[in-house]
Amino acid sequence: MKILFTGHKGTLGKELIPYLKQKHDVYFYDINYSSVENVNQFFRNHQIDFIIHSAIRGGRRVREDVVEDLYNNVMMFECLASQEIPMINFCSGASYGRKRDITNVDEKDFGKIIPDDYYGLSKYLITHRSRQMMNVYNLRFFNVFGPESPKNMFTSVNIMNYINKKEIIIFKDKLMDFFGIDDTKKVVDLYLSKNKKLPKEVNLVYNKDYYLSEIAEMINNLSDYRVPINILESGYDKSYSASGYEFSRLNIELDGINTSIKKCYQYYLNHAK
Repeated sequence: MKILFTGHKGTLGKELIPYLKQKHDVYFYDINYSSVENVNQFFRNHQIDFIIHSAIRGGRRVREDVVEDLYNNVMMFECLASQEIPMINFCSGASYGRKRDITNVDEKDFGKIIPDDYYGLSKYLITHRSRQMMNVYNLRFFNVFGPESPKNMFTSVNIMNYINKKEIIIFKDKLMDFFGIDDTKKVVDLYLSKNKKLPKEVNLVYNKDYYLSEIAEMINNLSDYRVPINILESGYDKSYSASGYEFSRLNIELDGINTSIKKCYQYYLNHAK
């Protein structure tokens, strides 16, 4: 199968492209996917069987989102989806409106709140559009993690802190969903092989939600020693979690969060300089 993968420099690209290349022809390019002319020219010159769209603008904590992020995210989606090729669109829990508590939401809860940030609004609009298009499958992360995750991500930084016998740091405790990269590979494999028989929209979360403090305890039990867990601010921050019921109906045998954390730990140990 010939797959176009957008966002090859991000976490998903770094993790999924080498995996997919074992079985498929995977193409990735530095082109402007928000340009109708550029995208149409690409597809005139390339025969593609499936699109995996993970490229995003904004949604980072390092800078405030701007209106151009909204425009670029929506246009990238529209330019790619308009090719009428089967397509996985990786979405975000921000589409539910992340400035409020998002607790155990399911796919039917989408649309009750309109996000008031540019990134969340782009994902909100894209979800509505994906529901209108038969060729698009909208897979929604709340957090996805693996060895190639950003070094400042909660899982990455605290697994490394544990390895280096430093304290595990939580800025403020909260209920938050994380999803492992190896389980993501299983989902992608399923959609590549049986996309016409699968739900068009699903939240990629496990059945059980965890507080950051509970995930910190998992990290603190990775070996035969313990480190301090430092919660910098008391109380609880806004939740960011979803129901895994719809996803569980796919009947995929998953690693789960504990095993996913252990795999990251082993990777970091094996690749520590």
